Amino acid sequence: MLKRVKYISRHVQRMLPSELDELTSHAGARNERLGVTGVLVTSGVLFMQVLEGPAEAVDELIAAIRADPRHSHMLVLSDEAIDERVFADWYMERVDLDDERQEPLRAMLEAIVDQRRALSRLEAALERAVLREIDSRI
Repeated sequence: MLKRVKYISRHVQRMLPSELDELTSHAGARNERLGVTGVLVTSGVLFMQVLEGPAEAVDELIAAIRADPRHSHMLVLSDEAIDERVFADWYMERVDLDDERQEPLRAMLEAIVDQRRALSRLEAALERAVLREIDSRI
């Protein structure tokens, strides 16, 4: 079974172009070994990645990314079974959104991250309210 996972994360610190080149090269080689394809979109400290391939391999990569201390605030946007790949020819292609031409995409990526932060705060507030209600009944 093939699957596609899309996620956004924040890199702990901004990476130099040479570091991004090295990361993309290593990821591409690893993905080729695992039969995984995809694209990495970078914008300053924000990453968005799409991974496609055998479910077990994609899950393994996502677990490794979650455990990587260079990433924070990882948000999975979608995790779905697929019949065919969108990025079948790319073991790891990179798109850099720091170019002015990419401003609308970068703004959208940043807005998604901001929305996720706001949602996290609302979820925490709801949990606190529920706990206070439960405590008041005891």
